[in-house]
Amino acid sequence: MQFINYYFGGGYPIDIVVTDKNIEDHVVSSHEVKIVDSRWEDLIGKDRVNTNSFHRQGLIMDQISKELEVLAISESSGLVEALCHKKYPVVGIQWHPERKSPDNQVNDIILKSLKDKTCYWSAK
Repeated sequence: MQFINYYFGGGYPIDIVVTDKNIEDHVVSSHEVKIVDSRWEDLIGKDRVNTNSFHRQGLIMDQISKELEVLAISESSGLVEALCHKKYPVVGIQWHPERKSPDNQVNDIILKSLKDKTCYWSAK
């Protein structure tokens, strides 16, 4: 996700463990994510999900490329958790939907929509 953002002109990711001691628990843990895009909320059927977390780097809102839309955030840390390109079928997800997660059903929906090319932007 960070590379996608950087490629489209966004900011370089921060090392969240060094930057903010309050969010060290993003390494090998789980946490709640808020879905902030109504189309993505419709796709997965929820406005909040519990995800796995295996990262030390992250993006904050003011680092996001103007070509990308934020889909989900961690309210507790302020980190962006998912984003997509406004025009192209490009999506970045901070958590690992292919790995076991507290909410595997949501991960299955996301992976299926990517595989089947049924994500909401395909209708644009």
